[in-house]
Amino acid sequence: MEAGFRELKTQGSREVHESLVLDKAGNRIPVEIRSFAVYDGSRFLRTFSIVRDIREVKNLQNQLIHSSRLAAIGEISACIAHDITNPLAVIKLYLDLLQTQLQDLAAHDPAGAAGLDDSVNNLAKSAGKIEKLCLHLREFSRSRETTMEAVDLRGVINDALFMVSNKLDRGGVAVTKQFPEDLPLVRGNASQLEQVFMNLFSNACDAMQGRTPSLLSINLVPVFGGNRADGGGVEVRVTDNGSGMPATVRDQMFLPFFTTKPKGEGTGLGLTISRNIIRRHGGEIRGESEEGKGTVFHVTLPPWTPQAGPE
Repeated sequence: MEAGFRELKTQGSREVHESLVLDKAGNRIPVEIRSFAVYDGSRFLRTFSIVRDIREVKNLQNQLIHSSRLAAIGEISACIAHDITNPLAVIKLYLDLLQTQLQDLAAHDPAGAAGLDDSVNNLAKSAGKIEKLCLHLREFSRSRETTMEAVDLRGVINDALFMVSNKLDRGGVAVTKQFPEDLPLVRGNASQLEQVFMNLFSNACDAMQGRTPSLLSINLVPVFGGNRADGGGVEVRVTDNGSGMPATVRDQMFLPFFTTKPKGEGTGLGLTISRNIIRRHGGEIRGESEEGKGTVFHVTLPPWTPQAGPE
């Protein structure tokens, strides 16, 4: 402060610079400050500053930075998936050769072949999971125009669960699914919908930290009639038994950059982006929560009509 005032007295004005001010509640507000020195002849009288609230500008800058990071992550994911695919192809080739050799071994040593066969099968399953993960990374990071088509939400939900399976396993989360056999197709983009449900499942996992047991329930329910002009669709209910949200948090959960997570662990954009995606799909998303009693998210999507065709 002292150095700034000395410079101001000497130069008469200071370039615009950014700083922070505190409101009465102790919240930090980013501001832009332009300061001038006021003189009476050669005698210094006082300083004069213009302070402008730049929270909206900062929010837009942060959103652009986050978008750039997401784009960079997408490119990195695609490169990693490509680099993993090449050695994975060699691994799968040698697994095929091992399985052929095991068939020959089984004719001479059935007991020994049986033990090795289990190991080779486990390796093949793990290689299959890696291959599936690489495929999803490449699809998820691919930049393309949004195409609306017929989507089976059961596949989208399973793919989203697969992508966050490591986090669910670490958290000891038990997942239950209720998928009706006669579930109608919905109109949507599978990659974008997968992004929505990955975010919901990840948030649920975070909310259940320390809970025993941690339970995540996913129900797909056909919707008929109601307020929908088209007379149908599918509702996805994502339920957790986590810590829940107080009313003050619940009312702001879809606001951009609002997060209750520690700094560095959340951007506050997940639910905002999810809501925008669902709205572009012509659907609705809402959350019900009570502190200490868990959270339920309802995602409703319009049905696929064959006469509409892909867009």
